[in-house]
Amino acid sequence: MCIIFTLSLIGNLLTCLVIYYDKSMHTTPNYYMFNLAISDFLVTLSIILQGVEQQIIIHENEYSNLVCVIQSFFLFSLWNSNMLMMTALAIERFVAVCHPFRLNSTRVGPKVVKKIIVMWLIAIAESALGMFSVGLIKTPKYVLCFVIPTPKARIVNGVLAIVTFVVPLTIMILAYSKIMFKVNTKQEENTWNNTFNYQVTKRKINKFMVGMMFIFVVCWMPSFVTRLLLSVLDVDQLLNLPQWFSIVFHICAVNTWVSALSNPIFFCLTSVNFRRALRSFWKVKIKTMCSMNTSTYIKNASKLDLKI
Repeated sequence: MCIIFTLSLIGNLLTCLVIYYDKSMHTTPNYYMFNLAISDFLVTLSIILQGVEQQIIIHENEYSNLVCVIQSFFLFSLWNSNMLMMTALAIERFVAVCHPFRLNSTRVGPKVVKKIIVMWLIAIAESALGMFSVGLIKTPKYVLCFVIPTPKARIVNGVLAIVTFVVPLTIMILAYSKIMFKVNTKQEENTWNNTFNYQVTKRKINKFMVGMMFIFVVCWMPSFVTRLLLSVLDVDQLLNLPQWFSIVFHICAVNTWVSALSNPIFFCLTSVNFRRALRSFWKVKIKTMCSMNTSTYIKNASKLDLKI
């Protein structure tokens, strides 16, 4: 968790700063990337809250149950937003490649912002749907914040498993399959470079599409399986599978956090345009700031020597 926290914090922070300061990165896909990086950045910060929350919920009172519900709602909203942004990126790239005549270059920013707001509202609504089933599960040794598998909760988890995983994955497979078919049959040089943030070639496009779907499946399949188990199995059946459910739960816990780390690495560090913008940001902003601070320090030290 410490490794994930450190690398994800640096990667998502750099992603936000580079896209914000470099005007050439102000494209429609990068608007989604910026929002995705903010969401992942907040997820990364919430890792710190895990230890604090574990200390708080030990006290068996109403406040601890409230903390459990609030934290679960916060994390589920961020994770749902993450999946929606990845789906929106797939749709945006599909439109740009397969239906470029539908794109409107005027006032792109406000339109994308409206779409992002709508997706956040959907993510919040999806999270609120499952919050009534989250609570404290008390055992002789532990107090665990988790989904209580009541009959209603089983139905809700089944619906959420389909809505948050099956539907986005299906959309991504359809969108990227059509993009791959379009690019492999008729390549148009320098047409879709801004859409993918690098020079478009058949080989790069194929790797990018496969990588996108692979990351999505690896990060979110364990969460889907967990929800599916909670939906299909009742409490007695779950208690008869403690080892299997424990393995799935631990994989789910790690992979959902890894998604916050994989996004800046895969989306940005593999992009030629992003690396160019990152070098420019380093030279223009960071080095300039460091040199100004050094000059200020030298001047203050000189004034202090004169006074002495």
